[in-house]
Amino acid sequence: MKILFLISCYYVITTHDVNGYEIFNSERQCYLPPYLKKEIQSYGNFVNDIIQISTTGNYAGEYYNDLSKFIDRYGNRLSGTKNLEESINDIAMKSASKGLEVSLDPVMVPHWVRNYESAHLLSPRKKELNILGLGYSPGTPGSNGITAEVIVVDNFEELEERCAEVSGKIVLFNANFTTYGETVKYRSKGPAKAAKLGAVAALVKSVTPFSIYSPHTGTTSFKNGGPKIPSACVTLEDADFLARLFKRGHKIIVNLQMNAVLKPSTLSRNLLADFRGKQLPNHQVIVSGHIDSWDVGEGALDDGVGAFLALHSLFLLKFMNVPTPKRTMRAVLWTAEELGLIGAQAYLKEHECELQYITAALESDFGSSIPQGLNFEGNDEAYCIVKEIASLFDRLNATTVDKITGVGSDVSVFKPNGIPLIEPRYVNSNYMWFHHTNGDSMRTLNKETMDKNLAVFAATTYILANLSVPLPRPGQTVWDLVPNK
Repeated sequence: MKILFLISCYYVITTHDVNGYEIFNSERQCYLPPYLKKEIQSYGNFVNDIIQISTTGNYAGEYYNDLSKFIDRYGNRLSGTKNLEESINDIAMKSASKGLEVSLDPVMVPHWVRNYESAHLLSPRKKELNILGLGYSPGTPGSNGITAEVIVVDNFEELEERCAEVSGKIVLFNANFTTYGETVKYRSKGPAKAAKLGAVAALVKSVTPFSIYSPHTGTTSFKNGGPKIPSACVTLEDADFLARLFKRGHKIIVNLQMNAVLKPSTLSRNLLADFRGKQLPNHQVIVSGHIDSWDVGEGALDDGVGAFLALHSLFLLKFMNVPTPKRTMRAVLWTAEELGLIGAQAYLKEHECELQYITAALESDFGSSIPQGLNFEGNDEAYCIVKEIASLFDRLNATTVDKITGVGSDVSVFKPNGIPLIEPRYVNSNYMWFHHTNGDSMRTLNKETMDKNLAVFAATTYILANLSVPLPRPGQTVWDLVPNK
């Protein structure tokens, strides 16, 4: 998946004084209108019921078990494949059987196919290199692929400094992992930069802090009209090995064979499943994850667990027979996220007239681990409301709300519209160890942890859908939205 890495920060304190109302008190703590604080706290028993039912009650394990059956049946679900579309049909039927209103929005999506690929070090010694081609990479020419000398660079500045050495060679980007947001640029932009300087192929050190000789795939981007070269990721171990050889002055020769091809775009669908609201049915709280995956691994961690978190948030609320909320709760399973947020961009255009009515967009696309609370992106007033909601999760020790930049992947398309964005916050996660690898499987997930995350997401979704006020957007204050103020 594409991730805008989470950059945690403390919110900037700004005090709004509207008709005598301040969102922060003198200690710079959130201060909501008393009626709103009381309203949110009135959901305490409801939240405790959700936690009990999902973790030890009749719904415990349902989320995990349903996902495991799905993953075991369909496995990975790359954009453009029949397998993805059959999995969407399956989920649509199941969602309808749970009493949700289901619709499928058509989306034309890319169809990139990996096919056979290999890399072999020929000199200064012989060694097979473990690679995974990058999405949108072209294949190598001819039957023998590309055999060329390798030049190793640690960053883009070094690439520019050594630009005269690049032509006719394979460039290896050997950037060490810092954060995903900082390091992923070498995968997404590096091959195009190398191609522009005359490189015949590009290798990229996998974007991960840890490896047991596992390459991590992902997309790379070539500008329209610019040269395109075969591109693949290599393991941390092989990247370090080649860098050591290069530093010692060895002439490194590698043969690269890739039969990747970009086929014509094909039809897919975004899946929408609505728990329709009663008083404001056109107003929505979106809860989401992406249903496609890479063609390696099983697509359980990325992002089957997120897609099914969205679905089961509504399934659980139906199971509990909760009162119909004011606003519609919409589960969206995005298609073709991995190849560039294709489904989300299509949704933005198709549902443009509805954007003004979206109270919040929730997404889970960072695996699953012990819940600590929520990450939030939006204005201070909305943050304070979400923080008050999270205070109800004290039984799970999940009351932290961080105001950050970069919430979600698909829901990031809503940011220019000022829609508040929310995602799970985890105590810790080994997500990046398995991200975009053959190791993405049900083994990376924990049933009890998933049940706790389900309680947090389902409760948050319902409370937001039923509050007397929507979450404020930029330029609004809580006071602006207070009924009968």
